[in-house]
Amino acid sequence: MNSDTVASTPDTPDTPETPTPETRWLTTAEAADALGVQPAQIKRMLKDGELLAVTVDAVRKIPADLIVDGVVSRYLPGIITSLRDGGYDDDEAVRWLLQPDESLGGNAALGLHKFLHREVSRRAQALAF
Repeated sequence: MNSDTVASTPDTPDTPETPTPETRWLTTAEAADALGVQPAQIKRMLKDGELLAVTVDAVRKIPADLIVDGVVSRYLPGIITSLRDGGYDDDEAVRWLLQPDESLGGNAALGLHKFLHREVSRRAQALAF
């Protein structure tokens, strides 16, 4: 899996779209390769709220933490829905999912893959109210 590490440089500023300087980003093609699907499938997943992407350096990119061991957590679409219901746009949802939180195994996105999905879901639902 090819991925980029975003660092604070003139080409990749540390902006709200880059939650931490260590955030790894995947292009649509890289995400498709990681999941073993065609790029069109990734675009459909993004459109249908099954996956999130943000703009990094004028390119839509997907946080690598959303894809672990070649899969997207089956709980991610529900989390996305909860966050959107709470008024979060996709940039804010990605920031929330990638916010460092050791109680969730590193961050909420990783927690979805580490049997912490109920806690991540509880926290996301609490944001909606």
